[in-house]
Amino acid sequence: MSLQRVRDYQGKFFLTDWTDNYQKEHSNSLDALFERTSFLLEDKIIFTDAMDMEACAVPYSLKEYAWNHFPEDDPEWLFMLSRQGFLVDLAIAYRLTKKACYLEKWHELFLAFITCEGKPVKENENVWRVIDVGIRVNNWMRSLTYIPVDILEDLQIEKQLKTSLKIHLKHIEYQFIDKYRLSNWGVLSLGGMAVAQMFFPDLLSEEQKIWLWEMLEEQLDLQFYKDGVHWEQSPLYQHEVIITYLYILQVSEYLGEVLPINLRDKLKQPIQAVYYQADGKDILNPINDSDQVDFYFVYDFYRRLGLLRDGKRESSAVKLWTGSLYKPTIEVSSNSKMPTVFVGEDSGFMAFKNQDIYFTLFNGLHGSSHGHSTTGSFTLQMQGEDIIIDSGRFSYVNNDWRLELKADKAHNTIFEAYSSNMTVSGTWSYEKLPVPLFHRIKEIPEGFFAECGWLDESVNGNNIFERSFLYIEAIETFVIVDSMVANQRSKLTSTYNLSQEIVCEQKDEHLLLKGKKEQFSIIFPEGKMLQETSYYSKIYNQMMEHQRLIHHSLIKNNCLQMTVISRGTEVQIQPVKIRQNNKILAFSRAKGLRIMLGKKRVDVFALREDIVSGDKLL
Repeated sequence: MSLQRVRDYQGKFFLTDWTDNYQKEHSNSLDALFERTSFLLEDKIIFTDAMDMEACAVPYSLKEYAWNHFPEDDPEWLFMLSRQGFLVDLAIAYRLTKKACYLEKWHELFLAFITCEGKPVKENENVWRVIDVGIRVNNWMRSLTYIPVDILEDLQIEKQLKTSLKIHLKHIEYQFIDKYRLSNWGVLSLGGMAVAQMFFPDLLSEEQKIWLWEMLEEQLDLQFYKDGVHWEQSPLYQHEVIITYLYILQVSEYLGEVLPINLRDKLKQPIQAVYYQADGKDILNPINDSDQVDFYFVYDFYRRLGLLRDGKRESSAVKLWTGSLYKPTIEVSSNSKMPTVFVGEDSGFMAFKNQDIYFTLFNGLHGSSHGHSTTGSFTLQMQGEDIIIDSGRFSYVNNDWRLELKADKAHNTIFEAYSSNMTVSGTWSYEKLPVPLFHRIKEIPEGFFAECGWLDESVNGNNIFERSFLYIEAIETFVIVDSMVANQRSKLTSTYNLSQEIVCEQKDEHLLLKGKKEQFSIIFPEGKMLQETSYYSKIYNQMMEHQRLIHHSLIKNNCLQMTVISRGTEVQIQPVKIRQNNKILAFSRAKGLRIMLGKKRVDVFALREDIVSGDKLL
């Protein structure tokens, strides 16, 4: 097996030796990487890269657990180990420092794995899950980028690498089952296969190559809604799929190889969609089995490859992953900025994103088993401060924490007090799911408006829920209108999970929410509000305390309630009485609210049902 294509790739990637001063210029970007490699030199390992699907910041002994054991009864740790992202870290550390210890550890761990677990057998099937095998191959190929070919040849690894790659690619092909076409499993496993055969074309026959590219194109067409959101509805896993395809594109463009798939065109819409799955600082939204992590280098990767033109100039640090072929953005134009509103007509994911507000609302199908009870759930950030957050995932182990963090209360939605929207029966299973009915979001002269509705099939009959969100820019205030139509007397419950940075205090009818720099108010004009200390998971395997607000309203067949969230502490509200024309008594099916901020007055009225008796003039 020849390393010539690796040599060609390296020659263009490091067109000039720009790595000499890289570590000094971008030390902050490399802190986490060098922390991980320092543990590796001590035969310990942590998983703290933002793209690590199951992170773990606790160092565990490689000698004790490699390669087929795992700590804390969580096999996800072993799956992360089996993907071998640590080889990329060690190779980068060697390239930047020229220190032999990193190269020696890279070589040691590579040989240790193929010696101990280099062939799939029944006893090591957890090491050879097809998704992890594909990612492992991808990481092997990525690591070769940073180790000069002359040194690779001195290490005499060509024969071992070729033998092991053949075993890996054969395993992927034979273990690939039909359902993987629908899943990130399919893309991540075949992605490794595609990159390996581009560097080493003799690994696959022509027939195998045809099958491989047909499968990759079919999955790309199949797995994304027309609005660009991946059907599994998890931002983290959508990025994993996109990054896999983008690495294939990057390798092909460096090697001058024309792909059977037009990846540049096909990836445009999915990358436009993920722009709205992170805030203005590129922090990922942790909905549906994602983490709240800094994804700046991922978004900069999209920007540097020219596939995300959002008006932001990427950091020069991204060159470590993209190399010399792709040039930085020369000019940032206001014409290149993304639309403020994202309308996920097919996926049900909606967002409003500008310099002041980051708002998301979800009302889609639950996707794969990564879906949480997020129907009707929103997240809110104002002036760069998180206010209402998603509670995250914490674990994939089938335990109480997993079930609780997937359930209604862990999200910011509404539900009937004695019947959840979604019944979680296990880590990857459900007994009941809601049915989305409608959703939309649009800009209006006052700010923006979003709404959604869904059907809950409960034991007492069907319940219909509707939510509306009105943002009034002039007074920096959100008005949330919630309603429920039920077949019995009950309680409508709404939950608001506050950021851990928010300190919540009661003042009159206001709840004052104090952030790091800003203060906000939340007001419930009616019903009963409770505050409790709860837990959320910012990152997999990490749990933190935060405050949760739980609001109840009585239901007599139907219920209509309003909530106000405002920047600052000065907003005041008054109920506005609504009557039908020429009537004295209040019209019970409508609500009115006057919102006052200084001399500004805004009246908001809500009516869910058409009027079939009496005057329609209110």
